[in-house]
Amino acid sequence: MPILTAKVDQILESIDASSPERYRIMRLLEECQWNERAIMEYRMHQVRAAASELARRKIIDEFEEGECLIIWDFSMKILPCEANEKQSNFYGKKGVSMHAAYAIAKLGGQLYCHTFSHFAQDLVQNAIAVVGIAFQVLTMLKENGVKSVFLRSDTAAYYRCSSVISTIYVLAQKIGIVVNGYVFSESQ
Repeated sequence: MPILTAKVDQILESIDASSPERYRIMRLLEECQWNERAIMEYRMHQVRAAASELARRKIIDEFEEGECLIIWDFSMKILPCEANEKQSNFYGKKGVSMHAAYAIAKLGGQLYCHTFSHFAQDLVQNAIAVVGIAFQVLTMLKENGVKSVFLRSDTAAYYRCSSVISTIYVLAQKIGIVVNGYVFSESQ
């Protein structure tokens, strides 16, 4: 038990059960416990983020000629909104989905960056959409001299499902690109 929670718990035990202060201290104990959990969650997030960043840097530092790292994700939908719109009216709206793929490639001894943005009205964010986007991105990268790629995404279900991963490997092979690996970053 962390120090602060233990101290508040110790104070709580020393107070008479009928004391009006007992309720306030019980609330303080609950708040301390919640905050300690939040701090631990944040620390775990920092460790995962640092490990993910190290993996990204390692891939880029060890690039061979013609290798590329693609970091991709669906962005927040572009939604029509009103000035001073209530939050309850904001969620659940239909809008334009945006998917971004950021490519870092080593070509001609230099690093190049390119962003691929895909917009679609009412696009369902699923495996079919991901495979279609992958096909277009890999095709364009091949046309620009990329020979092999590393893929990196979050752990959303439409990225980590076996049908997407296996299909991307087959697509890449047909396009003429080698997939060196698929790295998942921060968990959802």
